[in-house]
Amino acid sequence: MMNEQDETMVTSGSDQMPSNDDGHICTDADMCTADQPQEHLVVSTDVPVESTPVHASKRPCTRSVVLGATGAIVILVGALSAFVYSNASSHKTVHAITTRLPFPALFVGRRVVTYKQYYDEQDALKRYFASTAAAGAPAPTSEQMDALITQTLINKAVVKTLASNYGLTLDQSKIEAFYANFLASNQGQSKEVIEAELQKSFGWTIPEFKQRIIGPIVLSAQVEDYVASSEFFQKPLHDLINSAHTRVTTGAESFEEVGTAVHNQVQLNLKSDLGFIKKSELPEAWGSKVADLENGQVTEVIELPQGYAIFTVTERIKSQDSAGKKVDPKALPADEQVHLYTITVPKKTLEQVTQEYLENVSVRTWIKP
Repeated sequence: MMNEQDETMVTSGSDQMPSNDDGHICTDADMCTADQPQEHLVVSTDVPVESTPVHASKRPCTRSVVLGATGAIVILVGALSAFVYSNASSHKTVHAITTRLPFPALFVGRRVVTYKQYYDEQDALKRYFASTAAAGAPAPTSEQMDALITQTLINKAVVKTLASNYGLTLDQSKIEAFYANFLASNQGQSKEVIEAELQKSFGWTIPEFKQRIIGPIVLSAQVEDYVASSEFFQKPLHDLINSAHTRVTTGAESFEEVGTAVHNQVQLNLKSDLGFIKKSELPEAWGSKVADLENGQVTEVIELPQGYAIFTVTERIKSQDSAGKKVDPKALPADEQVHLYTITVPKKTLEQVTQEYLENVSVRTWIKP
């Protein structure tokens, strides 16, 4: 007979286990233990014996499914890529695949241009040249069309990359201002008429026109303004004009000699001698700086939107007289002319920055015309 302490060692599960005639307690697996005092089989319901092998068998199965699916995707993408890049972009199946999946058409440095972007440019240009051809204008060849599209996409990609590098974002207010000027330049035409014309010529709505045309123009202008005001890009050129100013004001060289040397250095096809110019025809940007110069006097360095310049005046005459002749005292008062010389150093342009960028990155064309 078991005492209370012995009874507490048997779980509720032992009540369901049959005992044999020899005084053994048997499990369902026919494994028996002698029924000795203080020695009872304790079966715990907390740890299911069969659970461990069940979970262990699921993990390899799940991993196999994942690996199998990944392998199938890789094979599919490889097959599609082989088809796309071995066939012309005009192939209907290539067009169907690449307008749904972002297949690269161009790599400009690390920036990707997709087939869809290529097709968008192509469709717009085809519509445009079709409309101009109807008016008798010659249409470009397919090779010329492809070269134009490719160059346009490359330029847009470079501008986007430069804008990103300089921390510039597209200014939406400038897009709206540009569009307002566009409307003003088409006076007498309503928005509906303009949109109909855009749809006919390019297949665009006004929002698409803003995105496809105005947006890139505005972003390009923002990058150009940054380059023009950047000390990094302009300091070497500013130093050059300052050096020229020092040479013509303190050295033995003539203004024209220095001007010729500097213009050759910056590859500017400009003669230093501008000849006689009426004071009333001097450009507003710098005319006031030279109008009252004494003969032989040199201006300070003048910063202009496109560059830096210095000027000098060597002679003055009345407009009705030629150089070297005396003024007729009976002649009516006339506009004075000044014999003007300049040394000009253009600022670095976005076009030059773009060219330098393209010389230092890889441009790969994967599209097959």
